[in-house]
Amino acid sequence: MASQPESPGTPPTFKIPDLVLTRYGEWLADGEEITHERTKSVLFRSIHRDPVTQELRIQVGKEKLPFRAEDTAYFIVALRGNPEAGFEVKTSEGEWTPLNLESLRYSEANGDSRLVCSLITHSSQAVEAARFLYAPYHALLLHAQEHAEGDQTHFILRTASHQILLHSVSPNTRK
Repeated sequence: MASQPESPGTPPTFKIPDLVLTRYGEWLADGEEITHERTKSVLFRSIHRDPVTQELRIQVGKEKLPFRAEDTAYFIVALRGNPEAGFEVKTSEGEWTPLNLESLRYSEANGDSRLVCSLITHSSQAVEAARFLYAPYHALLLHAQEHAEGDQTHFILRTASHQILLHSVSPNTRK
């Protein structure tokens, strides 16, 4: 059976996609991964948080599209520098910014251990948590020192001006 054409004057319908940002920094639209690099770049640069409801949305001009983040809405995608000179991180918004060492913390979220830091977002100038993706996470951990104390193992990042405890584990929780 052939479909009936829309009658003249009937506006076309558009389904708003279910937009999700995974805990690994991947965008999904209706369950399908968005792979187009420029589209992903625009999405990351257009993230805003509603100041009243705290809901996340993509905002381009007057257009707004809500989305769900499985974890953080911001990510650390690259790292450069060293403990002596300091570190800079590249955010998912595409900006390089100094790493705020005092904000580094290792935490659990959604059953997943991850390293996060605080950053001031480019799009909304708000302080948000940013999750380290695998490559910058491992690049930073190359500079950490392991220190055993009793039944605890501590991972410490030492720089010219800071000593940051990144993570502590006991033998029964070590992965």
